[in-house]
Amino acid sequence: MTPDILKEVQSLLGERGWKREDILQKIQQLSLALEKRNRKTIMKWYQALS
Repeated sequence: MTPDILKEVQSLLGERGWKREDILQKIQQLSLALEKRNRKTIMKWYQALS
């Protein structure tokens, strides 16, 4: 994840009216069902968006 990608994602969250808390909650829900390698990636996103 690069700073540019993170900035773009944060911008899209605002543009689309998505609440950060909702996204973080969804990440937590999905992380239990993901494979270990994907769980590591999604948790990096969780930390970046927190």
